[in-house]
Amino acid sequence: IYVVTSGKGGMLLSDRSGNCQFIEMVPGNLYYVPGNFAHRTLNIGSEEFAFLCIWPPDIIHDYESIAKNGFPKLIMSSQTGYTVMDNPRFSLA
Repeated sequence: IYVVTSGKGGMLLSDRSGNCQFIEMVPGNLYYVPGNFAHRTLNIGSEEFAFLCIWPPDIIHDYESIAKNGFPKLIMSSQTGYTVMDNPRFSLA
């Protein structure tokens, strides 16, 4: 569970099949990451982005899959703020 305390951010969520979605994160909202989903948070605003993250002590992380395959999407800075795009290095192999 993520609770944003300041700034404007975003979260990329991806399941094991590579289906990916981007969610904007703003103060006052709670964000839940389901099990078996990879996720990344990032600052998409002009001020500091801060959040509180809470997770159970027995959670299992699979960093090896991300290190091997990459993340399905990239967030790139653009003239309009940011752009969500496919990661050309991502593979499910």
